[in-house]
Amino acid sequence: WKLWGDGDTLAIEKTFRFDGYLQTVAFANAVAYMAEQQDHHPDMLLAYRSCSVRWRSHDVAGISGRDFRCAALVEALTAPEQAGNALG
Repeated sequence: WKLWGDGDTLAIEKTFRFDGYLQTVAFANAVAYMAEQQDHHPDMLLAYRSCSVRWRSHDVAGISGRDFRCAALVEALTAPEQAGNALG
């Protein structure tokens, strides 16, 4: 995960790479489901073989502990299949 933006746009972001489009979409759907369960929703950018996930908390105009917890849950979605295959 890396910092993205500054001030009230400060966020944490990571790009995950996959072998194909369906794997990428499945990952994005899994993140969306988890986000709905957590009632905390990231910005996502979906491409053919990658998905960028960006967490920030609007209520604090930056990053909160909630963002880090959700980032850890995204990491759990990718292990062990994605071990060593994520950009960040």
